[in-house]
Amino acid sequence: MSDFVSKVEDSVRPRHLGLGFVWAWIYCAFSTSALFAGRAGSSINADSSWFASAVAVVGCFFVFALAWRRVDMLRMRPAAFVGTVLMAAGTFFLGAFGLPAWVGTLCGVASGIGSGLLVLFWGDVYSRLETERVEIAVPAASGAMLACSFIFPYIQGLPGVCGVSSLPILSMVCLYLTWNDIDAGRFVERPSEGDPLRAEVRVGLCMSAARGSDASRRYGHGMRFSGMCARRDENPQAPQGKALAFLVRISVVLFAAYMAIGVASATGGATDAFQAAYGFDAATMLGSVYGVCLAFWFIFFSPRVNVPALLRWVAPLIIIGLAAIPFSGMAPEFVASATMSVADTVLQIIAFLSLVNLARAGVFSPAFAIGVGQGMIQLGVLVGNLAGKWSALSTTSSGYGLWETSLVVICVFSVAMALAPSDRNMGGIGLRYAGGLDDADSMGAGELPVSQGGSAASERALHAFEVEGNGLLTQEENLDGMVARIAAEGGLSARETEVLGYLARGRSQPYIRDALVLSKNTVASHVKHIYQKLNVHSRQELLDLFAN
Repeated sequence: MSDFVSKVEDSVRPRHLGLGFVWAWIYCAFSTSALFAGRAGSSINADSSWFASAVAVVGCFFVFALAWRRVDMLRMRPAAFVGTVLMAAGTFFLGAFGLPAWVGTLCGVASGIGSGLLVLFWGDVYSRLETERVEIAVPAASGAMLACSFIFPYIQGLPGVCGVSSLPILSMVCLYLTWNDIDAGRFVERPSEGDPLRAEVRVGLCMSAARGSDASRRYGHGMRFSGMCARRDENPQAPQGKALAFLVRISVVLFAAYMAIGVASATGGATDAFQAAYGFDAATMLGSVYGVCLAFWFIFFSPRVNVPALLRWVAPLIIIGLAAIPFSGMAPEFVASATMSVADTVLQIIAFLSLVNLARAGVFSPAFAIGVGQGMIQLGVLVGNLAGKWSALSTTSSGYGLWETSLVVICVFSVAMALAPSDRNMGGIGLRYAGGLDDADSMGAGELPVSQGGSAASERALHAFEVEGNGLLTQEENLDGMVARIAAEGGLSARETEVLGYLARGRSQPYIRDALVLSKNTVASHVKHIYQKLNVHSRQELLDLFAN
């Protein structure tokens, strides 16, 4: 537990948690009475302007996913400031003034577009930061939403309106500070993540390629280096068809899951029976806390941090929540609200991490990966809210509706689960580990080969690779011999020796845990024991052992 706390303290920077303020805005604006004191329902049922906002955010994600699919979003920073102004101003005017319907619709559209832009920019910056740091920052960011769940349900009037309107501004401040980190080269993925033993070779080749020298012609015209010369907007060697199929399948699953969550949200009121009786929203609070804890547990102890793996745990909760919807009373309402809160919170975190990893792999640009995935999530919420609203009205008028809707949504979700991609679908599209290609077979002929310690094609390519007259590149068997000797001297176990081999090749912990199918916590424990037994205190000190 102390190791976990120390890792969180070392990894988390408050400025990297700004995405949480966008999530908090969604919760406060759509699920509390902070903006509309007379709220009679939730989400788009509360006010007609929020239907416009829900439609606008869906359109924003899909439009910018296509428009910015080949754009470096760091060059588009003014759009983030525009989005913040739209989001904050639209929220304030909606809550503070009694506006005509058409003006309220425009404010809803503005807030929807603004929230979509901020989410896209946060996805972009997370794809640039260190993987280990992002895997802590994203679930920690949900702490902002948790804090708001304890505060905003009980704030109404102008203080509530001002509080909700300030959330996008706080997110923009954090985004600006994170941009400064990226510009200064702090907390970003380093080129040496691939293999520092050959870092000097790579730097020389990158410089030669930029100048168009003989080295560039020798090793391939127009070659791209994975994480070496510059950040890739896309990876032309990766099979785009497989990658697109993976994105479509995962988006369909997210759509179905959030349609179920949207139905549950729309069929419930702003205040459930438990909250009316005891004065606080216990279901949402407990569900959100448990969801964050489950996300942290999944990240640290699961070998696969992706949506398909997570759904094996979350799918039963969604089914239970849907089954509880048709029943009335305190217990069924509490079960439906709590289970959906758990599913919403943990899916929100893991889905965003999965989309960021897809962007980090270089298969798609961040705008495209995040835009398509988040667009399908918001479309699912919109469709679910409409279906829930219709079923609630049908129940009132004819006595039917909730049962039928619940059954249909369960069937749709079950079919979507059958279409969910498996781990086998992730190989060969840049998702075998966060931040690179999966093996040498995925590289172009002109790329610098990088050994994974297990791919025959990679091994052959490494032995065939030569750099004239510099003596920097050692033979793979020499490195293996050094690993075996150092491991024996330090008394490492067989698994620790295996991990040491990856570390000696400059592999990151996310790479190692994917290659060996181990959890984040298990790999971290092995690395800690290796450092202790070899009496080193940093990655550089460990690499120095192999430079002697």
